[in-house]
Amino acid sequence: MRVHYLMLILLLIISLTATSYNRVDIVRHVNYDEVKERQTPILLLFKLIFYKLLISEEGIVGNLTLVRSILREVPIPFSLKVRLDAFLDYMNSFNETCMKIEVKLNVIEGLIKEGNISQAKEHCNEISPLFDKATLTLIKIEIVLDDIYRTYPAVKRIVEPRIDYLRERLEKLRSRYRGILSEIEALVQEYGARINTLIHATLTPPIAHPGDDIRIHGRLSTEHDEPIPYSYLRIELKGCFRSLVKTDQHGYFKLAFKAPLLPGNYSVVIKYVPRNLTYKSSYTLVRFKVIPFKSSIRIVSYTKTLYPRERLLVKGVIESNSSIVEGTIVLSTRYAVSRTSIDNPSFIAHLTLPYNVQEGTYKVRVIFMPRVSFLEPSESEVMILVKEPPYELKLETAHSAFLISIIPVTIQVSSASEVESDLTLIMRLTTMSGHAISSRTVMVKTNRTYQLTLLYPLSLVTGYYKVEVVAIPKNPLVKYTKCVSSLYIVNFQALLTASVLFTIIVLLTTRVLRTGAREIPKRPAVIREPIEVEAISEEVKELPEMLHKPGTLRRMLNLLEALLARTLNIRLTLSKTHREFSKEVRERNAIIGSLLMGIVVIFEKVYYGLKKVR
Repeated sequence: MRVHYLMLILLLIISLTATSYNRVDIVRHVNYDEVKERQTPILLLFKLIFYKLLISEEGIVGNLTLVRSILREVPIPFSLKVRLDAFLDYMNSFNETCMKIEVKLNVIEGLIKEGNISQAKEHCNEISPLFDKATLTLIKIEIVLDDIYRTYPAVKRIVEPRIDYLRERLEKLRSRYRGILSEIEALVQEYGARINTLIHATLTPPIAHPGDDIRIHGRLSTEHDEPIPYSYLRIELKGCFRSLVKTDQHGYFKLAFKAPLLPGNYSVVIKYVPRNLTYKSSYTLVRFKVIPFKSSIRIVSYTKTLYPRERLLVKGVIESNSSIVEGTIVLSTRYAVSRTSIDNPSFIAHLTLPYNVQEGTYKVRVIFMPRVSFLEPSESEVMILVKEPPYELKLETAHSAFLISIIPVTIQVSSASEVESDLTLIMRLTTMSGHAISSRTVMVKTNRTYQLTLLYPLSLVTGYYKVEVVAIPKNPLVKYTKCVSSLYIVNFQALLTASVLFTIIVLLTTRVLRTGAREIPKRPAVIREPIEVEAISEEVKELPEMLHKPGTLRRMLNLLEALLARTLNIRLTLSKTHREFSKEVRERNAIIGSLLMGIVVIFEKVYYGLKKVR
């Protein structure tokens, strides 16, 4: 046992000796606050926050965002930063609750002035939970501050005077609330001795259009049907008007106003607030409805018969009781839609029929969409007859049936017609399922031949594609036509890869054939000699020299470079090396240049004796 104790004591001494105290601050518990104040300016920070930014003398909290940003930048201990963040959250909650209490108190005072004691009592019931919430939040603030005081007692003399402002603010709100409650109790006692009043009101007409005259008439009296003469009533339509109306000697009153422009249901509030302590206040509601003006479309004339690509004209009038007619006329068919803006009842709308509409009778919807809310939309219909154009258009196209993907499609187009007309040629390259790949539109004339080019992406997959050529004549008397043909496109990258593989296969086959044609000295069948490694290595070294003859791999590489130079429009000279030409090709086309560089690297390895080419 003694041995074990001695070993433990020895380990403890070694660990204490190995521990370095050069970077560890040894702080006595009594001087902890002083050391922290020397490291970070805590007192100055608290003076800045509480005296200059956070709490005013009225107890109003502000600049919370600025204080949070300051705390993020100032190097203070992490524990203090966490406590201050919680403190700021509670301060924000306390400030918002006090603001809600102030708003409620203002509303209650306004209701008391109007004599609406019942609603004032309801708002008083809503204020009590807010006071409880503010008191609880203030207690949480004090708890957080007490925790800070235990570590930093010097800041207490800075913070406490400002926290007193918060307590004073809450106490002022409480005293104001108590005064309102006492005032309500006094009014309730006085109000019980007052005389009840009634308002009888009638509104005509109950259903009106925007801008129509509306009249309100009625009578103010007591519950015993005694008139209350020369008293003021407050009549209000929210969002429209507010007016004071005086009753005559028999208690009658009347008011006229214009109906709102927006359709909908409305309520007019009529309030009586007595100016003495004899009568009680009262109010009533009268309701009315505003409906939009009805509108209808009267077609004056329109184009009844027309050809494809001709313009349909519709003339008409919007009939309505409204003096303002603004909106959009929409002509809608199964093939096309047009919109025309109007700012008066008369309109002329037009719609151009598409070129591919078939012969027959069609229904055209004429729709009026009003821009103003006090008009109803309306709709009408017209029937038109579409005839087939009398003149035919013959279209012939010719193009190559096989292409490599780096070569554009060249289409020879010939058109013939009895009537001269401008043509809009739409050329499309699509897949066999109809998915569009590329298109081009050109303007030409009939009875002429054109040679047009259609570009497409170089990354097309090898396969069959469709070439569509649509000829749309400008003259509506000429019928449009369409030609569809097929085309087989080979992807250049795939073709180049296949060529490289074929070249490698040819080279390997040539090497095998030449190696097999070499004479091997005959050996007796019975005698078996070991394989001579050195002879085989010398034989392998001689293989590249056998390929070093004109008309082999170099000729194939030169032919490929000449083809690429002609296709990509690159000047090919004898002074350029294969690598320099490959770099120029890579600048024009990255994929083709990379493949060509790979071929050059293979050529150099085979041609120069399987050396590493960097």
